[in-house]
Amino acid sequence: MKLIVLTTTLALFLSSAEAGAQFVIEKSDGTISALNDGKVSFSSDAGGKWSVGDTYNEADDIDCISYIRRTLPKRPFDKTLYYGRSLLDENEQKAYDLLMESFLNFSPDPAAPNAKRIAIDFTAAGIEITYSQLLTIGQYLLYDDPRLLMLQSAVPKGDPTQMVSPPRTGPVGTVYYDARFFNVNTAYTIQNLNSAKIEAAASKILDKIKPDMNDAQKFRLLHDEFLELVSYGGMSTGNSGTIEGAFIPNASGYYAIVCQGYAKGLQYLCLRAGIPAIYVSGTANYNPPPVAHAWNMVMIDGEWYNVDPTNDDPPLGAEGVNHTDFLQCDADFLHDHTPGTNTEGSTEFFPVLPETAGQSYPLEDTVYP
Repeated sequence: MKLIVLTTTLALFLSSAEAGAQFVIEKSDGTISALNDGKVSFSSDAGGKWSVGDTYNEADDIDCISYIRRTLPKRPFDKTLYYGRSLLDENEQKAYDLLMESFLNFSPDPAAPNAKRIAIDFTAAGIEITYSQLLTIGQYLLYDDPRLLMLQSAVPKGDPTQMVSPPRTGPVGTVYYDARFFNVNTAYTIQNLNSAKIEAAASKILDKIKPDMNDAQKFRLLHDEFLELVSYGGMSTGNSGTIEGAFIPNASGYYAIVCQGYAKGLQYLCLRAGIPAIYVSGTANYNPPPVAHAWNMVMIDGEWYNVDPTNDDPPLGAEGVNHTDFLQCDADFLHDHTPGTNTEGSTEFFPVLPETAGQSYPLEDTVYP
């Protein structure tokens, strides 16, 4: 096996400032891998598939690399992009930041290969936070960042293995969060592998943004390109409501998702482009009775607008993209959407959403010359 340091062929893809970062590699056959620490090694493998940690033969594979891109699976977005965080007080924001950083950067403890939960020590971090506050913070985290694929639940536990709640009064100390599939090693492996695949698909859209585009034009591009990629697929897989379903094709080769997948996928693209975006859950009432639904709010030119990417996606096989529910003000949008209310009429989600602009954004102003 020959170790290839990124100084010659691969250096063409990367800047010197990116040394030590994580990257995603896509080969010409569409298979995906990840690149860490500014170097990669290649050796032969029998399966013919790339996966995190695999190595490949230089002679066979180096010329088959389509591209290498910077990937951000372990870095929180700019704090100003997280709407839920803005609703918290200063102490709660410290707890929020610790959780976000810990979840995105978690890794298994070699001494505990079968651990089922991720431990967070608030006492060691000097943060006094209550169980009740953590319930709210955990919910906001999942709404704010669609990348938290490693979590089975954002409800804190008071024990690393047993179904024990943290203290209901006073500071919680150390709490534990269920990892996906209740196994930290499995969650870590899937997080790394799927983050690389997600990044490969998302980058193909993000790379189309032009330096002179304004935010409205960027958003139009993200919206339209994303809807060209995906299709409404029903609850065919457990990933159809996540960015995994939005950016990783299913066994039939389709990016088949439901409304949650549409809203989280578009939110992810916006956050990557630096555009504030909120994942909104509630109900839609196109034809009574109301049904559970999800959509987005996005900020353009300092004002908020509603967008329903599911409703803007035409049926499978139809040409083009709709702009039926695109950058609308509340007056044009909320007649058939009710945010924060489930099908039983109970209120959930964020306690308040930002007010929208007084008028919908002119569609013609979103076109890039």
